[in-house]
Amino acid sequence: MKPLTIDILLIISTVIFSFITGLFFMPFMNQFHETQATSQPIIKLSECENLSLEKSAKCMINYVKPSYNYILNSSKDNSDEFTLLNGGNCLNYAKLYTNMARNLGFASDVVIISMTGKTNHAISIIANDKEYCEIDQTQLNCVMLE
Repeated sequence: MKPLTIDILLIISTVIFSFITGLFFMPFMNQFHETQATSQPIIKLSECENLSLEKSAKCMINYVKPSYNYILNSSKDNSDEFTLLNGGNCLNYAKLYTNMARNLGFASDVVIISMTGKTNHAISIIANDKEYCEIDQTQLNCVMLE
């Protein structure tokens, strides 16, 4: 074959391969956007209000911990109330903490981490202007920014 024909075939096969793999991986790539925490109302924790970020995070964990029940294959669409009553996976708990933190007035987001050789993992990051905390199900890690 002529070099130009080989180049054209290579380009066409690359485009077809990209299209096919894009169709296969598209549901996984969209996962982050579909799993954003919402500001749905949940029980407002008055005992967690007007505390430092770290103390509020510990208070939220202490509220969730007694009913904590990890369910590996839980639906990503569980409500916060469902997660509190029945349990859920890391994504359900990350969304729960994120919504709780937002209701307490903190900035917060769900972060999904791609793990090599495993499924994704989700945590909640909450922050104010002085520090941020990572809440991973029932574990807490806070970092001062100043």
